[in-house]
Amino acid sequence: MTDMRSMFSGCSGLTSIDVSGFNTSKVINMINMFGGCTSLVKLDVSNFDITHMKNNPTYVERMFQGIIGKVTISSEWTDKMKEESEYKEQ
Repeated sequence: MTDMRSMFSGCSGLTSIDVSGFNTSKVINMINMFGGCTSLVKLDVSNFDITHMKNNPTYVERMFQGIIGKVTISSEWTDKMKEESEYKEQ
């Protein structure tokens, strides 16, 4: 699988989901993947491999829209998001 765009988008009744076993090593698009999943209590994506998205951070755009603060993010994600925001400020 290479495209996870909007996979769970709008699932406002979803309270939990275990994505720890997802193989994301070939995924290039996660736009809006969890957008609008406002009932999620916690979502851990720290095992997600974002190697193929490093050169195009727009492919994670709005991935967590509406659920920020409920998401556990690995340092790799944090660094990537920081790089993206610095790029947009230039």
